[in-house]
Amino acid sequence: MAPGEVEKAKFGLAVFTTIGASTRSYMRNLNSHPAYAELRKLRRDMRREGRRLDSRTLTSGLRRYSTRGQEYVDDLLSFIEYNDLRRFDRAVLAATRASQ
Repeated sequence: MAPGEVEKAKFGLAVFTTIGASTRSYMRNLNSHPAYAELRKLRRDMRREGRRLDSRTLTSGLRRYSTRGQEYVDDLLSFIEYNDLRRFDRAVLAATRASQ
């Protein structure tokens, strides 16, 4: 659907019936859109080198997610630190290994 508040918008808004559907779409976007190639490269390199996936490092691959660029990334980094989300970095790695 087109956003009503933005005149002559060059983007659309998606509506999802569940959080799971929204999350799947978000993950598909991150894993396929050219704007996030840097994120995928960082993740690939970490895996190839046998390193733990690091949320702070991967966040730098999201500069093109927002028109705010580095400011957006800095906000994400602050959010990760404030909420102690790095504790989940190992959980993600364990889940990845379990699915392989």
